[in-house]
Order: sequence, then structure tokens, then C-alpha cells
Amino acid sequence: LDNNTQICLDGACKDRQNVILLLLSFCALTIFIFVLGIVLVMILRRRKNMRQNQ
Repeated sequence: LDNNTQICLDGACKDRQNVILLLLSFCALTIFIFVLGIVLVMILRRRKNMRQNQ
């Protein structure tokens, strides 16, 4: 019984780790895309401002 429960627990732990890794990678991706979007908007605004100044 002990061995079986340990194996089940190990499997559950591995599954949980995989889920956490997936969530972390997903969060990192969304944050990366969000930051990229902000940077692009800033660059576009600066270009517009440059054109207006000229």
C-alpha cells in the first residue's frame, strides 16, 4: 500500500509541476506580448510626434 500511494503521489506531483510550468510559461508569454505591444505603441507615438514637430 505504501509503495502504491508513493507512486501515485509522485505522479500527482509531476502532473502538478507540469501544470505550474505551463501556467508560468503562459503568464510569461502574455507579459512578453503585453510589454512588446506597449513598446510598439510608444515607438509609433514618438514617430507621430516627430512628424508633427517637423
